[in-house]
Amino acid sequence: MKPFGVMLIAFMLADVALVNAQRQFRVHDLGTLGGIAGRAVAINERSQVLGESQDEDGSVHAFLWEDGRTVNLGSLGGNTYAGGLNQVVGWSVTPSGATHAFLWENGKMTDLDPTGGNSYATGINNRGQVVGYSFTDGSFLWEEGEVTHLGARTLAYGINERGQVIGWGGNSHAFLWERGAMGDLGTLAGAYKYSGARGINERGQIVGSALTGTGIYQPCLWENGKIADLGTLGGTYGEARNVNNRSQIVGFSQTIYGATHPVLWENGQLIDLAVALGTLGGVAEDINERGQIVGYYYHVASGTLHAFLLE
Repeated sequence: MKPFGVMLIAFMLADVALVNAQRQFRVHDLGTLGGIAGRAVAINERSQVLGESQDEDGSVHAFLWEDGRTVNLGSLGGNTYAGGLNQVVGWSVTPSGATHAFLWENGKMTDLDPTGGNSYATGINNRGQVVGYSFTDGSFLWEEGEVTHLGARTLAYGINERGQVIGWGGNSHAFLWERGAMGDLGTLAGAYKYSGARGINERGQIVGSALTGTGIYQPCLWENGKIADLGTLGGTYGEARNVNNRSQIVGFSQTIYGATHPVLWENGQLIDLAVALGTLGGVAEDINERGQIVGYYYHVASGTLHAFLLE
């Protein structure tokens, strides 16, 4: 994850690409916890939104938004970052300066500490299975206090209800882990060796990105053993972040002018969400089965990054 300040500067320097959205959206600006930046990272079927934001003092805390009310989730002693939502998972800095994965439910944050070192929880399903990673031990699956190590030099980013785990592998390829077996998802034909998976739905559709032979990071969809290029707004970098069971995919794409725009892929179309948001830049992070989309964007009036909900 890029620091808030770096993301803000990148959006401010980018030009506006005049690409119209083909749908009408209702925009909810979720604001911040009082600081200059905030972002939403996940939304569930109850329309609860998980995100993270700077406070007035500049510290970063995860938050849960529901029906116009925002709850600060606190911390283990330092900054706290959002990972996944059903129950809430993420990572927080402890008083010793270490970073630990956490599980938050019923108003209480529990330190999972699944690896004994720095760890990051990035996803959780409705069964309470938590995935994440550490840079020393690789990916892990945590369930009721038991930890399964999925592979060294791997980063797990998501899990579905079937317990399928996706992420980035040590060979610089996207992976799918299932029932104890690690599978290489490969990359685009003629591409460099890099690919990474960021989201998976209950149908087993997987989304992420791959680096092409011309140096372009292309948003991708893996389905039935095949990889498909989703296309971009004309720039050299894009990524699909998540996919719902209706095969609606969200993420971001650079334009030909270098601006980073939040986007939606559906029914074979690429929809630029920046027009609906009236923004210079942003990222769409997640979409639920109702088609509600969350992420963050550059708020022109205040010059800060705000979390958003589109429906």
